[in-house]
Amino acid sequence: MGWVAVSLSRFLWTDLHLSDMLVDKWTAFPRGQPLGKQGHCVAMAIDWNAVKVSIFWGERVRCEPGWRLGRRGPENSSVAWKFSLWYVWAGRGHVTLNNSLVPLQGGMCLWMRPGRTYLVEQNLEERLGVSVVHFDLLDSAGRQLVPGDAFPPEVHDLPDVTFTDAVLKRVVELVGTVHDERWRVDSPDKQTAALLFTGLLRDIDARSDQLSYLSQDSSVRKRQHLMLRLAALLRENSGMMPSVRELADEAGYTADHFARVFESVVGQSPQAYAVQVRIDRARQLLLSTDLSIKEIADALGYQDVFFFSRQFKQKVGIPPSHYRRYAAELSVQVPAK
Repeated sequence: MGWVAVSLSRFLWTDLHLSDMLVDKWTAFPRGQPLGKQGHCVAMAIDWNAVKVSIFWGERVRCEPGWRLGRRGPENSSVAWKFSLWYVWAGRGHVTLNNSLVPLQGGMCLWMRPGRTYLVEQNLEERLGVSVVHFDLLDSAGRQLVPGDAFPPEVHDLPDVTFTDAVLKRVVELVGTVHDERWRVDSPDKQTAALLFTGLLRDIDARSDQLSYLSQDSSVRKRQHLMLRLAALLRENSGMMPSVRELADEAGYTADHFARVFESVVGQSPQAYAVQVRIDRARQLLLSTDLSIKEIADALGYQDVFFFSRQFKQKVGIPPSHYRRYAAELSVQVPAK
């Protein structure tokens, strides 16, 4: 029970409360914005195989006391017609967006649109730490993409702050700041930065697309989001499987209701999903380590190695010993049953 309480406490508040504060994917980019400039291409969705990411400059700062952002400028402003990715790695504040107040904290990300107004203020006692990269998205003809209805949303929750901050920090190091002339030169460093940054943008886009089926009803969406995070937590801790009742208690549900909601979102019952996670991890350990079958069973929380072997054969089609031997002989992973 202690593992469940400690692990869930890392994100229960975020999932149950912060999701209500996010601007939904269905909040479409206003068509009335003056973005249809000559030489622009309206993008209904991003075809990443046909898009070039052109980075201008970036910065990583802890905002000064009294700082606030009013990101709007005349058309000749250097960033008025550029995209900006604005990531919070520390502190708290809020942004006014579409006449709504959206709280900001570590892990929150704004995909700022060209020509839009973003009013950001910070908590005076918890000053914001942010990484910002200004960039363009260009089609094959070199025209700037203009967000269409299926463009990624403006607000994202990227809770792996260590990873995202490290990627953006490296991008800024490679391209330089607005005061550094390096960003004006198409150097190998800038090309590397573009590859890193493109990967991050694609990941953000994929995350928002994967969540596009979630209900627009806030209470339902909170439950769905929580189930997805619980599923991820189970994958990350395959050797420490809590019971369904423990998960349900921590989430505030009865065991039966929790099981129904989990299966409706993930596609499998909690029990079946937990077994699949263990078997998938066992297959990886059989292929990539010299651990004995008993050691793998112990590591994955099985108290009986014979039960583990039977369950493995039931799911994969062959016993773990055969799986390891055949996979080694073929130098390929044996497909699951």
